[in-house]
Amino acid sequence: MVRVTGRPKLTGWKRAAISVALVLSQADFSISHAQQAALNAPPPSTAPSGDLPEGPGATIVGALEDGVGSQGSVVSGNTVLSSPNLTPTPLNQTASSITVITAEQIQQRGQVNVAEVLRGVPGLDVVRNSTPGSPTSVFLRGAPNEHTKVLIDGIPANDPLSVGRGFDFSNLSVDNIEKIEIIRGPQSVLYGTDAIGGVILITTRKGEGPNAGRVSAWGGSFSTANTAANTSGSQGPFYYSAGGSYFDSNGFSAADRRLPGNVEDDGFQLGTFSTRAGWQPNQNVSVDFVLRYNQGIVDTDNGRGAFGDGLNNSDTIQQTVAGVRIHTKNEEGWYEQTLSYYVSDVVRGSRFPGFFFFSHYAGNTQQVDWRNTFHLLDTDWFGTSTTVGTWYQTEVGSALEGTDAVPRSSLDDAAIYGEQQVRIGESWYTTAGVRSDNYNAYGANDTYRFTSLYRVPGLNTGIRGTIGTGFRAPSLYQRFSQYGNPAILPETSKGWDFGVEQPMFDGNLVPSVTYFRNDFRNLIDFDFNAGPIGPFGFPLGQYYNAFQARTTGIEFATLFVLDDRTTLTTSYTYMETHAPSIVAPPPIGTDAPLLRRPTNKLGVQFNRRILNNRAAWNVGVIYVGTRDDADTNFPSTRVKLPAYTVVNTAITYDLTRQIQLTGRIDNVFNERYQEVFGYGTAPVSGYAGAAVRW
Repeated sequence: MVRVTGRPKLTGWKRAAISVALVLSQADFSISHAQQAALNAPPPSTAPSGDLPEGPGATIVGALEDGVGSQGSVVSGNTVLSSPNLTPTPLNQTASSITVITAEQIQQRGQVNVAEVLRGVPGLDVVRNSTPGSPTSVFLRGAPNEHTKVLIDGIPANDPLSVGRGFDFSNLSVDNIEKIEIIRGPQSVLYGTDAIGGVILITTRKGEGPNAGRVSAWGGSFSTANTAANTSGSQGPFYYSAGGSYFDSNGFSAADRRLPGNVEDDGFQLGTFSTRAGWQPNQNVSVDFVLRYNQGIVDTDNGRGAFGDGLNNSDTIQQTVAGVRIHTKNEEGWYEQTLSYYVSDVVRGSRFPGFFFFSHYAGNTQQVDWRNTFHLLDTDWFGTSTTVGTWYQTEVGSALEGTDAVPRSSLDDAAIYGEQQVRIGESWYTTAGVRSDNYNAYGANDTYRFTSLYRVPGLNTGIRGTIGTGFRAPSLYQRFSQYGNPAILPETSKGWDFGVEQPMFDGNLVPSVTYFRNDFRNLIDFDFNAGPIGPFGFPLGQYYNAFQARTTGIEFATLFVLDDRTTLTTSYTYMETHAPSIVAPPPIGTDAPLLRRPTNKLGVQFNRRILNNRAAWNVGVIYVGTRDDADTNFPSTRVKLPAYTVVNTAITYDLTRQIQLTGRIDNVFNERYQEVFGYGTAPVSGYAGAAVRW
C-alpha cells in the first residue's frame, strides 16, 4: 500500500481528478456532488510518437493477405485476440463487436496518448476536459467512463479510489504498445466488475529476434517536447522489450481562453517506463513478466468558464501495474492452464492553495487468477474448448481530503467462471459463459454471456449476435468515504447486439453494420439532502442508487483497401440515450439524454504510402454532433454543445533505413469547439522531429 503524505512533489505525477469530485464530473450519467464541484478540470497529450515503421517498403495493408479486417480494423482476420474469449481467438472467429488498433497504425497517426488513438472507433466517445494531462474519459456505447474496464497485458488498471473506479486516459502513453483491442458490450463474465460498457485491452510488445532499438525526439506548439527510447529482442528461450519516454508541454489555459480572465497556461509533464520479459523454453511452457510505471503532473484551474484561472493548482499521479503469468500445457495439447498474479497501485494528489485544499489518494488492487482449458474434441467438422477458472481480487485504499480522512478500507471479491466454445465446420462459432462473483461487503453478482457468429460459405458473410449482463461493484469511495453508503447496491446492465459484415472484392471492401442496446439499472448518483449533518448544520450528502438508463444505436464501419499502399476506414455511430429517472441537471423526472454523448459521430482514417514507399501519410477526420452538457451554475442546468469537425494529419519519411523524419499538424482548420462546457481545446498546432533505429 503506497501512501502519500505531505505536500505533492513535482516528482509525483499529474493526473487524477482534482478531488474525487473531478473524476465523477468527467464520466457520470448525471451531474452529482463531485461533478458539480469538478465540472472544472484539464486533457491528454497530443504529439507524434517515437515508434518507427518496419522499414522502407513496408505496406500498411500487408497484414490483410491472410484474411480481412472487421468492424473498422485494418488487420488480418486471422489476427489472434486476447479479449473476446477466455482463450485466444482469431478475429474472424469471434461474434463480439471488436476494433483492433496495431502499433503500426498508432505510428502512422503520430499520437502519443492512447485516448487520441481511440478517437473515431465505432461506438466510442473520447471526452477530454481541456489541455494535455486533464481528466480524459471514454464512453463505450454511451456507458459512463467507470463502466469501461482497462487492462494492460491482462492487469486491471482502473483506479480503485476514484469515485467510480474509473480509468483516466490522460496519463496512458503509447510506449511499447503492440496492439489495442476494444470490445464493446457487457463483458463481466470474462472480466468481472466494471466491464459493463466494454473492455479496452492493451498488449505490450513481446521481443523477438536480434536486438533492435529506437530513439526519437520531437517538439512543437505550446513549447512541447518529447523524447523516447525502446529496445526489444530475444536470446534463446528468453525475450524482452523495454521502453520509456518523457513528455513536457507548457500547454494552454484549461479554462477556455476565449472567455474573460483565462490567460495562464496549464502545463503537463509525463514520464513512462514499460517492460515485458519472459522465458519460453518450449511451446508447452512460458513465464511472462510485465511492468509499467508512469508519473505525471498537470496544472489545473479553479474551474471552467470565465475567470477560471488557478495559478498554483496542480494534480499529480503515480501508477504502477505489474504482473506475472505462468502458462503450461500437456504434450498432447488437450489441456492447458494459466496462473496469473497482478497488482496495480495508484497514488494521486491535488492541491488548490488558493482554497487551502490538499488531497491525497492511495489505492491498490491485487488479483490472482487460475484458468484451466480443455480441448477435448477437435475435428474438421466440429471442435470444442471448455474453460473453467477461479480468481480472487482485493482492493485497498485510503485518502485525505483537506481535513477529512477516508480510512483504510478494502473490498474483496472471490469468483468462479466458465466458458464453452463450440465450432461447427469453418462457418459457425458459438460461446456461452457464466460467472459468479461474491463480494465480502454485499454478496453475489451472477452474470452470463452468449455469442454466435455464422459465416455463409462461399460468400464469407458474417452474421453475428451477442447478449450478456454486466455489473459494477460500488467503489471504496462510494461505500466508505464521508459521503459513502454501506447499503449501496452494484450497478447492473443487460446488453445485446446484432451485426452483419460482408467482405467484397477479394476483401478490399469490408462494410459492417451493428445494432446495439444496453439497459442500465441501479446507477449511482449523489443526494445532497442525505447523509450525516456537516459542521454548518446541513447534510453532507450521500451516494445512492438513483436511476435507470438506456442506450441504443447503430454502428457502421467500412474498410476500403484502395491499393497495396492505401487504406481508408470510416466509422459512423448513431446513438440515442435515455435516462427516464435522471435527477440532475434539469429536466427532472423526465426522459433526458445522458450528458456528453453525441447522437451522431463520424470518424475517417486515410493512410497512404508515397514517395517510393519511403513516406507514410495519414489524415484523420473526426465529426462530433451536438450533445447536452451542464453549465457552470449551481445547481447546474443543461446547455447544448455545438457540433464540431477536427482534421489532423501526420507524415513520416524514411530518410535512410536508420533515420526517420516525422511531422504532424493537429486541428488543421483551427476549429473552435468545447468537449466539456467551459473548458478550452487546442487551436491549430504543429510538431516535428526525428527518430533513429538500429
